[in-house]
Amino acid sequence: MSFCVSKLSALSIQACGSRHAHKNIESVGRKETGRFEIYLHTVANELTVEAVENDCSHIVFEDLMHIRRDLPEAS
Repeated sequence: MSFCVSKLSALSIQACGSRHAHKNIESVGRKETGRFEIYLHTVANELTVEAVENDCSHIVFEDLMHIRRDLPEAS
């Protein structure tokens, strides 16, 4: 039997813990992933509804990384 003393965190539980602890951590991860996927689905549906309501023929996405740096007036 191994013994480990560390801060209580997902990483320390997984590193020191049992298979049960590892399964619990995986379960939480799946729940968070599921919630995020539901959120993204909801946002996509809302964008589609808004596009239809405004007679848009296209929905275009672009990479907005560094937009504030590239367009200082866009703050």
